[in-house]
Amino acid sequence: MTARKAGARHCSFKKPDGSTCGAWAHQGSSLCYFHDPALATARTENGREGQRRAQASRARAGLDNGDVMLPRDVLAGLLGEEGEEAVRITSTADIKVLLERTLTAAFAGRANAQLMNSITAALREARQLLETEVLERRIEELEKKYGVTL
Repeated sequence: MTARKAGARHCSFKKPDGSTCGAWAHQGSSLCYFHDPALATARTENGREGQRRAQASRARAGLDNGDVMLPRDVLAGLLGEEGEEAVRITSTADIKVLLERTLTAAFAGRANAQLMNSITAALREARQLLETEVLERRIEELEKKYGVTL
């Protein structure tokens, strides 16, 4: 986290629900980068520059604009190709293995943030499903044991 100078304020922009934006105000303004009208041109130019860089990156990778950029080597490593055994998600230990592979790929710079976010979100969902299955199985066992149906 970066340190803020004394006297720094939060953005005073009011949302439709009446609450304030909450982001840090841009230096010399009571509004943040996204809400300060004086920075509209800078925002537009920065957006164009980001789009230009993304298009150049996609072109280097040989992708059309509609294609999704998924590094094959990262997916192969996560799914167990290229010498690694495939991991089926049947337990939280399997999720841990996939999460470790995902983090290793991220730290090695072999995957972009979008891919990493997608993978971790999918692993979170898998964990929740496994936990639900375990709880349902335990409830069924208790119902059988005590002759109760909920």
